[in-house]
This record gives sequence, C-alpha cells and structure tokens, in this order.
Amino acid sequence: MDLRKNLSDAQTSEDAAKRDAQAMRREVGDLQHRCRMLQGRNATTGSGSVSQEQALVAEQVRSLQRELQQKSQALERSEGNVRAVLRNKEDELYQSEAQLQDATQLVEQQRHEFRVQLERDRVAVQDAAREEYGKRLKDAENRLRRDFETAVEQHSTSRILELEEQILAKQNQDEAQKQQQEEELARQDTLLRERGVEVNRLQDLLLQR
Repeated sequence: MDLRKNLSDAQTSEDAAKRDAQAMRREVGDLQHRCRMLQGRNATTGSGSVSQEQALVAEQVRSLQRELQQKSQALERSEGNVRAVLRNKEDELYQSEAQLQDATQLVEQQRHEFRVQLERDRVAVQDAAREEYGKRLKDAENRLRRDFETAVEQHSTSRILELEEQILAKQNQDEAQKQQQEEELARQDTLLRERGVEVNRLQDLLLQR
C-alpha cells in the first residue's frame, strides 16, 4: 500500500512541475505578443513612452525566458529523478507482490497439510480406541463363557444363575463403558476440530499481516 502511495505522490509532483512550466510558457508568450504589439505601435507613432514600455516588456521577456530555461532544466532533472524513483518503486512493488504470493501459497499448502494430518490423527485415535475396546470386550466374554461352561459341566444350578447374573451385569457394564467410550471419542473429535479452527484463524491473521 505504501509503495502504491509513493508512486502516486511521485506522479503528482511530476504533473505539478509540468503545469508550472506550461503556465510560465504561456506567460512568456503573452509578453512576447505584447512586445510585438508595442513594436508595431512604436513603428506607427514613434512615441518614446512606447519605446520605453517596449524595452521594459522586452526585459521582462528575457527575465522570464531565463527563469523558464532554468525551470525547464530543473524540470528535466526532476523528471529524470521521478522516472528513476518510479522504476525503483515499481520494482519494489513487483517484488513485494511476488513475495506475498509466495507466502500465500506456502500458507495454503501448510493449511492443507495440517488438515490432512489432523484427519489422520482423528481417524487413528478412533481406530485405536475401538480396537482396544473390542479386545477388552472379547476377553471378558471369553472369560465368562469359560466360567459358564465349567459351571454347566459341574451341574451347579446356583453357579449357573450366578454366572447368568454376572453376564447380565457385565453386559450392562460393557454397554455403559461403550457409551462412555463413544462420548469420549466425540469429545476428542470436537477438540481436534476446535484445534483446526484455531490454527486456521492464526494462519488468517498471518496472511493479514
């Protein structure tokens, strides 16, 4: 933004200098025209006052011409300096825009990579939790099944009833644990998503800077 403003200010200064030079050229032209009119009047009337006024105007013309020449030379130098400044500012602007584009592409790439990794982490956490829960549930079922089969073999009715109650209680416990596990997975998923939103916000702030 500053580079664009500097370019605009430099162009405005150059335009103002050109307008000043044009105004001075018009003033010189007016005086020269007046001088020619006085020359015509002097040739017609031969008046001394006209000759004196003509000499005064001629001196004003010469003075303005000298000033105009000086200002023209200064304007040429100023125009050269302005053009050099404009070229430098344009080069800086192009470099800054290229750097900004590179930085934007890098941030977008990093954001994409983070989202991919975040999704992988979320899936890995869920898979690991499901695998662990399934293993523990299977072990418990096998253990109860072995106990139940042993009780059947021993024809122990009371033991069978006790084991049935244990199995039912275990099933209820497993169901509760399963629900807790699912709630924990949902909470972890929410945390991962919130983390992704925060990272996106920080990256957006980085781009704005």
